[in-house]
Amino acid sequence: ADDRRLLNLGGWTHPPRDQPDDFQETLRSMRALSVDEAMIKDISSTLKGILAVGEAHFESVEIPGQDAGSRMANVSSEASKNLGVASDDLAEAFVARRVAGVRVPNSSKQAEDARDGLLKALYARLFDKIVALVNSALGDDSSKPNMGKDERLFVGLLDIFGFESFASNSLEQLLINYANERLQAHFNNFVFETEAKLYTQEDIPVPPTAYVDNAGVVASLEDGVLRLLDEECALRRGSDQQFVAKLDRVSDGDVLAPYRGTARTGGELVGRAFIISHFAGKVTYTTDGFVAKNRDALPDAGASTLAASSNPLVASLFSTNVAVERKGARAARRGNRRRECVAKAFGKSLRELTRTVESTRPQFVRCVKPNADQAPASWRGALVLEQLRYMGLLQVVEARRRGYPRRYSYDAFLKRFGKLCEMAHSPNREGAVCLVDALASSLSLERDAIVVGRTKVFLRARAEALIEGARDKALRKSALKELETAIEMENVDALEAAVAIATELRLDGSVLDRARSRVAVLRFRKHTSSFKEVMKAILPDMGRDVLQDIHRNASVCLDEAARVAQAETTAAWAMAADIDTFKQILRRLRRKLRKLEDRCKAAQSLEKAGNYVM
Repeated sequence: ADDRRLLNLGGWTHPPRDQPDDFQETLRSMRALSVDEAMIKDISSTLKGILAVGEAHFESVEIPGQDAGSRMANVSSEASKNLGVASDDLAEAFVARRVAGVRVPNSSKQAEDARDGLLKALYARLFDKIVALVNSALGDDSSKPNMGKDERLFVGLLDIFGFESFASNSLEQLLINYANERLQAHFNNFVFETEAKLYTQEDIPVPPTAYVDNAGVVASLEDGVLRLLDEECALRRGSDQQFVAKLDRVSDGDVLAPYRGTARTGGELVGRAFIISHFAGKVTYTTDGFVAKNRDALPDAGASTLAASSNPLVASLFSTNVAVERKGARAARRGNRRRECVAKAFGKSLRELTRTVESTRPQFVRCVKPNADQAPASWRGALVLEQLRYMGLLQVVEARRRGYPRRYSYDAFLKRFGKLCEMAHSPNREGAVCLVDALASSLSLERDAIVVGRTKVFLRARAEALIEGARDKALRKSALKELETAIEMENVDALEAAVAIATELRLDGSVLDRARSRVAVLRFRKHTSSFKEVMKAILPDMGRDVLQDIHRNASVCLDEAARVAQAETTAAWAMAADIDTFKQILRRLRRKLRKLEDRCKAAQSLEKAGNYVM
């Protein structure tokens, strides 16, 4: 299947995954969503049919008394079988069209366009059908049959388009960037207006949070570029050149500007391009093919053929086309039923999406590519910075920096910084105000560096850095004191806890080294003492089994002591005197263990001899 034309139009960025496994996973997912087997079979057949028809190519043929026609070749029988139409009807849908009831042959190029247009429409409608099936399964709440659609709770995941600016940009890039503008406007409103609303609710002066308002760009796109494009597509003789000319007449030179190049800087695009100043930067759009792409004409013959398909799914996807066709072209025009163009349908869908997003409580996750090669452990700073700028995140950071980026509840603020002042503070607003005054005095902070709101304490970036620095210094001092106390106590558990805290605070120095060494000494003593206690249990008349149990337990204690000694030997903070002492003690204890081994062997020999005599 990887050799199919439709699967290789964009090329492979990476080798394809194991597709049979992916397909089986898709089937399991559909069944989990209660999609019946008949529908799954129809979906599979439709996809197979799309791939098969995609292999078709068209050869030119001479037709006496008419323009050059075409015939379809290289199509397997599975194409018509899977789509549920006769092979001759399928070929006729591509190689000819009806004009005022008269059959007009299509050239090979026109036939290819008809094929691609029909397959694109079929795949798009199939995709929408699958989405509808998923939504129906996920939205079905049988426990609440009377629940209205608007009352249902949901969690939505929106994968936002990435801003696009290439050497050549067409209608696809315009629509993607239009979506970016709409969603960026929502992001701006949510982030900055939410920030200002919070300051107002907390009775705090709102700091300047200026940001690039892209409302003008959105208006220029919707009321200017896309409206004029839709109007041009409504004209029977509408063209890309006329569309650009109309844009030039309404351009404001700010958001929308005509392309003014020279022969040296791309003058060949004059009259064929325009410029939009997006929030992420200026983009030049080449209008070649704009009108045709926006019309996205669906061949009527192909739609009618598929509407009569024996595949129930395919027929249902094109049933509306038959209803419109029966009304007739003139009746459709009188009823203002002109097919909706791509940009207009895209804008309508985007506005519905925006309304849905605005009715929710959003959480934003902005993804940044570290490189353009999809390679691990590769960082391209310029690319990352460009993405951050395009996302508007630099504005967010700058606005936060000018305001109060750090916020604490009263209780959290007092718990975190209360020990910087000796006096006790009540866990309420009065206690927070008292602590803020004390910190401002001791650290010489500006008057507005820390502000106490109605429910939270707000800190400017510099104030947070100073207070955190003071807290870190106090914690280090306290940790050192705890280390010295624990060393004097000779308690291994307390000493290990103090060392762990000091290590977390990234302390270093002679006190920490001495504490670590002391921990090793105490742990070594603990294991060697256990060894000695085990060995004390040996009695002169013990049998082989008991002696072996004692040997086993003693070996465990000695191994633990040896591990402690080995760890200190390789540590940077190790004390040479301790290492020498460990080695001497271990040598002595190992001699004792070997003597026990010899006694175990002797006891075993005696038992064997006794068994032999008996």
